[in-house]
Amino acid sequence: MPVAKTPPDTPADKLAATLRVFKNRVDNLSDATGEPHYLYSRDHIDYIMDHSPDFASTPEIRAKLYAEFDRDTRELSNKRDEHGATAADDRVEQLCVSCQDLSWALANTMPTSIAGVAAVLRYANDFEDLGEEWPDTDAIGSDGWHYQIRQTAARALETLLS
Repeated sequence: MPVAKTPPDTPADKLAATLRVFKNRVDNLSDATGEPHYLYSRDHIDYIMDHSPDFASTPEIRAKLYAEFDRDTRELSNKRDEHGATAADDRVEQLCVSCQDLSWALANTMPTSIAGVAAVLRYANDFEDLGEEWPDTDAIGSDGWHYQIRQTAARALETLLS
């Protein structure tokens, strides 16, 4: 007697199950070494078909891969929408932007005590110890946050010690 399969319990489980289906489809497309070709765009399909002699390169196969890629892309997009992943991604992006804005505000706010100076510097180091950049910027010099936080800390110390 076959074992009954129970449906996944949460939207995340359903999305994970959908992604496993896509992975299985991709794993079926492999080269001579047995390594799968992860076809992530129509351009990539073209590149693989044009530059892999072991990959059956016929117009019919190309059309089938395009159709499967388009179908999988639509299905994944629909599943993301169905489970709220797109809205969740948008919310995470908004929260990240807010955190960056707050980080810049903190870097430019003059502490009112020596303990405050130490707390801001410790916070920045703790954040970076977790592997994050605080705040996220590539600016160097007076536009960079490292410069601005040091300048703010120096002004605060000068004010507190005078």
